[in-house]
Amino acid sequence: MALAGALGYLGRSVRDKLRATLGGDDADVLLVTAHPDDECMFFTPTIRTLVERTGAAGGGPESAGDGCGVALLCLSNGDAAGLGAVREKELLEAAEGLGVPRDDVTVLNDERLQDGMRTTWPAKAVCGAVRREVERLRSKPLRRKRRLCTIITFDAGGVSGHPNHRACWEGVSELMRDTAFCRKHNIRAWTLRSEPLFLKYLGPFGAAARYLQHAYRPRLSAAAVCGLGGVSAAAWAMRAHESQMVWFRHFYLAFTTYTMVNILDPLVAMPT
Repeated sequence: MALAGALGYLGRSVRDKLRATLGGDDADVLLVTAHPDDECMFFTPTIRTLVERTGAAGGGPESAGDGCGVALLCLSNGDAAGLGAVREKELLEAAEGLGVPRDDVTVLNDERLQDGMRTTWPAKAVCGAVRREVERLRSKPLRRKRRLCTIITFDAGGVSGHPNHRACWEGVSELMRDTAFCRKHNIRAWTLRSEPLFLKYLGPFGAAARYLQHAYRPRLSAAAVCGLGGVSAAAWAMRAHESQMVWFRHFYLAFTTYTMVNILDPLVAMPT
């Protein structure tokens, strides 16, 4: 408990640094995920750090603040079990609880991007979806005033190894290779670091270990830290995903480091 509390205090101290690294108030932030519930299972510290106002605490809609504007693009509606329509509604509620307005949440139901462990998503389809969302966001009058566009998604490992997660990275990487488009919208991209299994389920101990490792090389990455506040917020948001609340989700939320610490690395797309 003491360690988790210390992480929460640390989170408040690094909040401004993360915002500045990602562009601060001068940036649009677009989070690209694969499925409804990815946002709370993996990205809660990042979302909370970017959106919550100074002094906000706990989970639920009251935590939504006047921090950075975050939009969410979910590339599928999670229809693997035929619950796509239900999961879309759940995502809107969960995202709003984390501080992302419903109007800034886009959920796709593209036949090329269907939820499934055996489903291969074409990188071009993912790239096209992200490109269209960037253009849509940048067309809004308030967002046009912002200088940067920051995209955040999974890394090549996809955190859990899910092929749909990895496809997010592949598609965003392809977009980043379009230098003309990226220059036009001043796009930067960051990826959520996949943690080794021995750290992934050590709760506050794993979160502290990961942050300390980051602190030794801060120029190479960015950190979002929440402590117990992240666990609480993720649990609140996950309850909105009622159709997905099987027993092991409770275990995951209680012990994963991803509800406490996110380490983000810059995405440098290599030419093909």
